[in-house]
Amino acid sequence: MTEKLAGLVIPVLEPLGYRQGWGTATVARIRQDIPEDVGRLTLCQQNIDEVLTCGGLWQGREIATEIPAHVFLLHRELVVRVTKEYLEAAIIGEAPKPIDFVRRFLRTEANFDPLTATWLFLQGEFERVELEGELAMAIAHLLEAWPQITDGTQVTIGPVLEDTSIGNVVFEVDTVDVTFGDHRMGVEVNWPGAVLVRLVALYPSPKDLEEMALGALVHGIATGCPPQRLVVWGLQSGRGVAMDVERDWLEMAIAGTQLATQAIANIRNDRGVVVQGGEHCTTCPFSNSCDVSEADEYPF
Repeated sequence: MTEKLAGLVIPVLEPLGYRQGWGTATVARIRQDIPEDVGRLTLCQQNIDEVLTCGGLWQGREIATEIPAHVFLLHRELVVRVTKEYLEAAIIGEAPKPIDFVRRFLRTEANFDPLTATWLFLQGEFERVELEGELAMAIAHLLEAWPQITDGTQVTIGPVLEDTSIGNVVFEVDTVDVTFGDHRMGVEVNWPGAVLVRLVALYPSPKDLEEMALGALVHGIATGCPPQRLVVWGLQSGRGVAMDVERDWLEMAIAGTQLATQAIANIRNDRGVVVQGGEHCTTCPFSNSCDVSEADEYPF
C-alpha cells in the first residue's frame, strides 16, 4: 500500500498491444456463449460473483425483500458520493473549498434518498459538524494525494460507459469512479494507457480490485482497448492498492461473464442450481432452510 495516489496510477509493467477490433471480437465471444433462454438480464460484478459463488445465493437475493442499509453502510456510501460530486464540480471549475461544498451539499435534501435524508435529519448539531469535517478532510486528502485528479483534460468522473448490452444481457459498471488517460492507437494495434480508479471509504483490499473486473472489460469493449491499470483508493485511510491489467486476468473476467449467464439460465429454466456453503451463507436469505448452509459456522 502507498500514501500517494499520484504514484499508484503509474503503470509498472510494459503494456502489450491489443489488435484493433479487440472490443468487437470480445463482444462476439461473449454473445456466442450467452444461452438463448437466459431471458432479459442485468448483471453487475456483484451479481456475477454471487452466482459463481453459490447459485442459491443469487437466487435468494433475486427474490428477497430489500433490507434497509445499516447506518454504517449509509455513512460509507456518503463519503464516496460526496467526494465524487466534489470532483465533478471541481473539474468544471465550480467547486468551492471542500468544507463549503460539503456544507451546501448536506443541506440540500434533494441530494439524498429518503433513508439517508432521515439519518442526516436525526443527527444532532455536534454530529453534523463532525460529519462535515470528516467529509471535507477526505476530499482534501484526496486532492493532496493526487492534484491532477481535477484536470478535466485527462480525467473523467465515472467509467467511459456505464453499461453495455450484449444479446439479452445488460452489463452494468458500478466499481469505476474515475477514468484517467486513454489508450494509444498504433498500426493495427492499440496500446493500453487508461487507468481506472475506484474510491472506497476505508481501507482498500485486493478483493476490491477483483471487483473491478467487469469495469475493465466494459472499458475495453467501449474503447477497443482494455485499461492498463486498476487502482483502489481509501479516502479516509489514505491507502491504496493497484495492479496492472494482464491478459490472463482479463480472460478470467470474460470467462466470468460467460459462466454467470450460463448458470443463471440453468436456474431460470430448472436445469439445476449449484449450491455450496461458505461465509456467504451469513447473508443469504435461504440460510435457515438450505441443506448445505454454513451460516452457524460464521457467527460474526
